[in-house]
Formats: sequence, structure tokens, C-alpha cells
Amino acid sequence: MRGWQLLADDRCFLTVDERNVVVSGLYRTAILTDHVARKHPEFIGEPLGVTHTNKVACRLPTAVSPVSDSRLRGVVHLSAGGVSPYQLHRVGLSECLRIWQVTLFPTVQAIGLHPELLALVSHLAQTIPIARMSIDWDLDQLEKTMTAHLER
Repeated sequence: MRGWQLLADDRCFLTVDERNVVVSGLYRTAILTDHVARKHPEFIGEPLGVTHTNKVACRLPTAVSPVSDSRLRGVVHLSAGGVSPYQLHRVGLSECLRIWQVTLFPTVQAIGLHPELLALVSHLAQTIPIARMSIDWDLDQLEKTMTAHLER
């Protein structure tokens, strides 16, 4: 709704060609915590119900038109709370490996640990920069921080 192209929330597909890592979003839906749904009702398009953990499930509003896939240039791992909110902190190779491992764990559970998956994790950790950022759901501040970072 702010001109950004939402690619994915928690889950996405990654594919690798000769030169690029491509990320593809899965859903036109979102599952929002009650706090975010109350603070930002504009995120709720068509309500679909409430999950067993009291999160609001909904279709994304029509004002949000995510792209189906795009070249992946970096990852920002967001978490709630923290000592220095809205400060990007680049992570080293070992933490990159750990973040990719945690991110791809559902895939490992579904298909098992394959050599191709290990090669993908190694490739991702070495070629796609990862930063950490703690947030408190002030979306104006999040947008300002990400815009400033992307303009560098």
C-alpha cells in the first residue's frame, strides 16, 4: 500500500539459476497477530477467520499487489523487541548459515536432508547478505529505515 512490493512473509520458494537466487511468494493471504491487526486494520482485506493461536487470517487488501517472484538481493531477519530497534546489524557467515538452516527447516522436515539442499544453504550463506533488525511494529519507522538502507 506504500509502494513496496511484498514478496513473502514467513514462507517462500527459493530457486537458483546460473547467476541469481530467485524468491517467490506463496500466498495472497496473511496471518496477523491481534496487536498488528488492531494497530493496522488497513492490512486486513477479506477476513478469513482466527487461528488456534488467536491470530487474524485474511486475504491481503487489493491495494497490496505483491509480485510473484524477484531476484533476491538480501534478507532482513526481523524480530520483535530488542535493545536497538530499527538498527540494521549485518551478520557473519556462521550466523547466516544458522538463519538459513532455521528458515529451511520445514523443507528439510518435508523432503529430508538432500545434498542439493546443503549446497543451496552454503550458496545462500555466501552470496546473499543477511541483516538482523528488531522492530516494535512502527511501520513508518520500518519504512524509513529500509528506504535509507536501500538508498545506500
